[in-house]
Amino acid sequence: MNVVITCHSSQQNIAERLRTSLTNKNFTIYIVNETTPQSIVARANLIRWCDVFIVIISRMYQRTLLCMETINYAKDLHKPIIAILGESNYQPYGALGAISASAVGSIVLGNDGVSENVVAQLSNIISMQKNKKKNSKNVVDPATV
Repeated sequence: MNVVITCHSSQQNIAERLRTSLTNKNFTIYIVNETTPQSIVARANLIRWCDVFIVIISRMYQRTLLCMETINYAKDLHKPIIAILGESNYQPYGALGAISASAVGSIVLGNDGVSENVVAQLSNIISMQKNKKKNSKNVVDPATV
């Protein structure tokens, strides 16, 4: 399964820990934030390529235009979205609130951060999406870009 994790760079360490844990469970993971990848074409390709889209929600994510464009594109492509609240005391509003409320899964990170329980929940939600139809039209393998 191909997974994109999107976050604001202020939450990059959480995304990196998730990538390491999920890669160990044989998922292919790419991380997208407001600066990486720089190319809008590469960013759009990653979203089309993924089977599941994980968003780490934070105040800075909601305030950053490139972050919001990324999740809106994933929503427009009907990608299964998993919402992770990276700040337990923050509740998204507006478009991000609506997208996170309609996510296929939601997780609130506790004080222990990326625990084995969080990784197990994510792995289960991602695996449940395996039987969904994948549209790979106009997608280039990100490793070749």
